[in-house]
Amino acid sequence: MEFNTRKNTKLIIVAIVIGIIILPIFNYSISNRGVSNHVDIVEGKDLDEKEELNKLEETKTAMEKVKETFVFAKIIGDSPCYNNYSNNKEQIGSFKKDEIVEVIRDRSYEWYLVKSRDGREGWVCSTNLVISDDPETNQEQMTKEEIEEFINYRGFKSDTDYLIWVDIDRQLTHVLLKEEDNWKLHRTMLSSTGKNSSPTIKGLYKIQDRGTWFYTERLRSGAKNWVRFNGPYLFHSLAMDKQGNVVDYTLGKRASDGCVRLSLEDSEWFYNNIEENSTVFIN
Repeated sequence: MEFNTRKNTKLIIVAIVIGIIILPIFNYSISNRGVSNHVDIVEGKDLDEKEELNKLEETKTAMEKVKETFVFAKIIGDSPCYNNYSNNKEQIGSFKKDEIVEVIRDRSYEWYLVKSRDGREGWVCSTNLVISDDPETNQEQMTKEEIEEFINYRGFKSDTDYLIWVDIDRQLTHVLLKEEDNWKLHRTMLSSTGKNSSPTIKGLYKIQDRGTWFYTERLRSGAKNWVRFNGPYLFHSLAMDKQGNVVDYTLGKRASDGCVRLSLEDSEWFYNNIEENSTVFIN
């Protein structure tokens, strides 16, 4: 009897010791399962946030790659400015010597519409301006995704399924097609926009009329497949003489008298496919 009691006592002590050792381990294991699940959830949330940040970073990168172009000039003497360039023009103000102005557009290299830093606008004679040299073309290309990201971020609308973006900085014309309320890049064409002395006008416009050929005596230049987007500003082929011979093959740099110059193949495609009232964005 004494032997059994001692044996039982030893068994009880062993059971208590095992319980003391095992129970904390069991509780720790259960607790860690919860922590592990919580960590997985937190890590999943962190990944989602990282993806959102990456998307924002991509958008930011696309926005940063697009630069609005400006043409600047210095007023070389106190100069009157006018409401237009015609013989019936009226003086509406003046610009002071050494004032820096932005060149908006020209008229036959003789008159320039300029804008001061404080917002004053007017036409001045070319003899009162020194225009900055043409800059180099930006060779940093954008990906298809970045082009689409930029255009869709800007929220442009068009009355047709086409939208045209002329990137003066890179001398490229992008044509985008509407797909389920988003713009998708359809075609990119090497271009030549206006020289600084005859800049391509910037802004938002609509495609207007078109024709197969024109020749301007004033500029002694013509082209095929012209498509108008604003007054005298056109998309058209390489520059030609009266006989239809190409006289300037330059593309990929500022070289035109203000229009957007395309290759013969691209100008024909543009003429045949881009619909009237399509939006044109030029920057």
